[in-house]
Amino acid sequence: MGHTRRQIIATIAGTSAVISGCSDDGEPTPIATRIDESARRWRTGTGGAVASSPARLDDRLYIASDDGTLYSLHADSGAIDWEFEIGDKLPFNPVVYDETIYVGSWDSNLYAVETDGTERWRFETGDKLGRGATVADGTIYFGSEDGHVYAVDAASGEERWRYQTDAGVVATPVAADGTVYVGSRDQTFYAIDGSVGSRKWTVATGASIIGGARVGGDHVYFGSSLESPFYALYRNDGTEAWTITNDTGFSMRPTLVDGTLYYGDNESRIQAVDATTGTVHWRTDLGHGSMLSAPAVENGLVYFGNAGFRDPSAMNAVDRKTGKVRWRYIRDDYVHSNPLVYNGTVYFGCSDNYVYAITATPQESPS
Repeated sequence: MGHTRRQIIATIAGTSAVISGCSDDGEPTPIATRIDESARRWRTGTGGAVASSPARLDDRLYIASDDGTLYSLHADSGAIDWEFEIGDKLPFNPVVYDETIYVGSWDSNLYAVETDGTERWRFETGDKLGRGATVADGTIYFGSEDGHVYAVDAASGEERWRYQTDAGVVATPVAADGTVYVGSRDQTFYAIDGSVGSRKWTVATGASIIGGARVGGDHVYFGSSLESPFYALYRNDGTEAWTITNDTGFSMRPTLVDGTLYYGDNESRIQAVDATTGTVHWRTDLGHGSMLSAPAVENGLVYFGNAGFRDPSAMNAVDRKTGKVRWRYIRDDYVHSNPLVYNGTVYFGCSDNYVYAITATPQESPS
């Protein structure tokens, strides 16, 4: 990749703010205010873990479960409107576009489903589909474990092009200004022409890329796994603007709001970073575990889920400006789902087989 224009090496000891989830002897400490079940507005059970993230259209939520079913739920009550049964695991984040819901499955197919639950079309790939898709200008872009990035007509399901990488593509692509950006398990990040599927540039990272990217201004942002960096690259040619490294890597898509990036690493640490300079504003440590959900930023808070190994799994809310933990909604299983915050409610799935709706600004009570 050559010389970087700016490189920032950030370690846990060198951040501007850290709220630790463990004491010096490694034992968990009560770092946050826990909220009880009074914050819950509803929950709806499925037949499998819900790693998928909800999508919304009007007063309906669409979310997939590992029981092989896409669910349409009433946002106000959680009542099931309809179920679209596929049969294989669905850890895919549904996408809503032009009155159609798109969802991928481990049966190797991408499905287009009407808002009444009927199938519009399906597109078959050579292996399990990745985490999600993006739609731009009538084309849906997604990856597969068969190593391809696909571009498919959103209305008809006809293939427009496919681009082959050297390993599975589970990261969700992002499209901007005619270019598709996506990483692969082959340790490479790609910029692909969105019209014809030809390569514009690539960057080798030295580690698998399983999290999606985010575009902002002249930059594209993404993380790589293991001990490899979080990258800010110039979109025109892939040169580095800045990088941040740590000892665990990054596996989820960042969120960009008002010039600040919010993202987590693989040890339940979430951070706020200046998108232009890479300066770390704050970093908050939730203890032993992995941060598994992309953040949502609303109401002056950053919402995200985590999977605790020794410390609890939860849906969490931290102060957007300081990183101070405001509350944690503790669950007995992992919270992989990216939260959806809408109309004062946080919607998310959990590996305990439930979809949850909790108030976005609950009354706090001491841990």
